[in-house]
Amino acid sequence: MSRLPRLTPRKLPQQDRSRALVDAVLEAAKRVIVRDGITDARIVDIAELAGVSPGSLYQYFPNLASVVALLHVTLLENAIADLTDNLLEHRDSPVEDVAAVIALVPLRNVRDDVEVHRALALAAPRLGTERKLAPVLERERALLKSFLGARADLAGQDPTLAAFVLSSAVRGCIDAALTETPGRIDDPSLDEALCSLVERYLRAG
Repeated sequence: MSRLPRLTPRKLPQQDRSRALVDAVLEAAKRVIVRDGITDARIVDIAELAGVSPGSLYQYFPNLASVVALLHVTLLENAIADLTDNLLEHRDSPVEDVAAVIALVPLRNVRDDVEVHRALALAAPRLGTERKLAPVLERERALLKSFLGARADLAGQDPTLAAFVLSSAVRGCIDAALTETPGRIDDPSLDEALCSLVERYLRAG
């Protein structure tokens, strides 16, 4: 059995200069993995594009997998922050509007940088980065559980189960659209289908 690559950064940036370096590396990583694909991407190319020396990059990242993992986690955390803001804004909205938030905010975040998200989705099984995403997805489910549990009109739902089902269904459809049928990710009918799926589930309780 092959040894899984280390995914955790060597250290986390504490100062503004260090954070700027890591941010530059992540931005460069987006361009390199889209341009070269995950198979041919090289950490030295990321360093060059980021304007840092390979030695400086290696102070923070032991390998390409750790860069890709942090990029994936960062994008997912940003998407969950966006979902949080939108759920707060719609905490008293009708069910159909809540369904649209749950379905479309993750989709919108992916559409903002489709090729990067496609590269990351394809890279995850190869590099084993799913194990870094799992705790972040648990936070998304905790967010949905809290939100749904506070809604009196959804009292018939088990909020823990509903959060798991909805997060898994929406993200599963998005990942499949990215990796299996790439043209579908920008299809407006996907918006309608996801909204309908979420709304029907919420009303079924």
